[in-house]
Amino acid sequence: MDTLCPEVTCDFEVNDSKKKDIKNKEKMKTPTQILFVILIAIGKMALAQNLALNKTATQSSDYLGEVAERAVDGNANGDRANGSVTHTQLETDPWWRLDLGQEYEVSEIHIYNRTDCCTDRLDGANILLGTLDSTDPGDYTIVGVAIDAPQQTINGNNTLARYLMVYLPGVDKTLSLAEVEVYGSVPTGQVPLTQNLALYKNVSQSSDYNGEIAEKAVDGITDGNRDNGSVTHTEIEDNPWWRVDLGQEYGITEVRIYNRTDCCSDRLDGASILLGTLDSTDPNDYTTLGIAIDAPEQTINAFGTVARYIMVYLPRSNDILSLAEVEVYGSGIDSGGNSVWNEANTIASYSGKVQVGDRDIPSDYKMAIDGKLITEEVKVQISGDWPDYVFAKGYDLPTLKEIQAHILEKGHLPNIPSAREVEANGLELGEMNKLLLEKIEELTLYILAQEKTQKSLEKRIEVLE
Repeated sequence: MDTLCPEVTCDFEVNDSKKKDIKNKEKMKTPTQILFVILIAIGKMALAQNLALNKTATQSSDYLGEVAERAVDGNANGDRANGSVTHTQLETDPWWRLDLGQEYEVSEIHIYNRTDCCTDRLDGANILLGTLDSTDPGDYTIVGVAIDAPQQTINGNNTLARYLMVYLPGVDKTLSLAEVEVYGSVPTGQVPLTQNLALYKNVSQSSDYNGEIAEKAVDGITDGNRDNGSVTHTEIEDNPWWRVDLGQEYGITEVRIYNRTDCCSDRLDGASILLGTLDSTDPNDYTTLGIAIDAPEQTINAFGTVARYIMVYLPRSNDILSLAEVEVYGSGIDSGGNSVWNEANTIASYSGKVQVGDRDIPSDYKMAIDGKLITEEVKVQISGDWPDYVFAKGYDLPTLKEIQAHILEKGHLPNIPSAREVEANGLELGEMNKLLLEKIEELTLYILAQEKTQKSLEKRIEVLE
């Protein structure tokens, strides 16, 4: 029984026969219900990416292990018994908070309530958006108030925010959530933090302890509990360090450091976060981006600093360096050291090259795709003369005898590439369409000439008759 639930029947164990009845009722879906589910699914697809999914979440307290992360696990099932509902202690002003990782213009928020009981607990909770890393509701903007309902959609009004907070004001309150979904877009002028550049890249550290190697900080797991096997650990030594090689230079926008959390989080306090372009373990060859603090997670703005190597350097004697995860975000750079990503007036532009698959990109091309491409339409912008020149006075139209001789010798029309050339070099759509039209227009001139000759012959025949 849920000792925090005031309702008498709220969380008593349901006997086996009742459980079977409930399951049977759940299976009995009417066509209208099925259609409703389909329409909801289509609506979700139209909203594109749920920005909250698997992001960092916290809450004012945990009850029976029903942690904040459950509300961003992608499971909106509100039945507490199914293990995907958050639950705080009975307390004053409980809250739940989400860090989206970067600022977005938030358009919609979907709040999924607990449904097996106690839905009225969420009634009156404030839905808050803000840009400050704070748990003080005064630092946020209220965009809506939750109601006693299984699910609620709140208009975010394109509010600029990185943090979302569900705040339930009052004494002796419990806050439970099944799921929180957030939808929106990156503000104009910002580049979305899509790919973690450090993931699975080459790493090293000053020493290994008990097999807790440097690779554990780029395995995609941010869990800071050492017992779960994804935390690095050096020996006790002077000036321990950890380093990642991104493989090439990038314009770095953000570095995220995830600390060990089961203990000893203060060990990371004071570590230098360094960026550099040289393959070196000497901290003097790097630029100091920021200093780590005693916190579970820290985001450091890199302001587009060009770097290939990121180093975490702890300048202390007889100390240990441990990291749960290091994430690096940024974009490629051009030959002048400038970012290849730009965004203005909702238009994102990329000045680098794109390679899809294993096909090499020729020096004078921007993209190469190893495979098929499907689209409804392709427009080729042609530069240079279009074959209207065929109809211009003075055009040197080859004679049919000259064309016949060329075909006999080469096996194809003049100015048209041979089968061997196409196999070796491919086709340039714009140029090929230009050449084909040239041949069509030349053919038109031959037909007109033939018609002129034919009419002349017809007149001579009439005279003879």
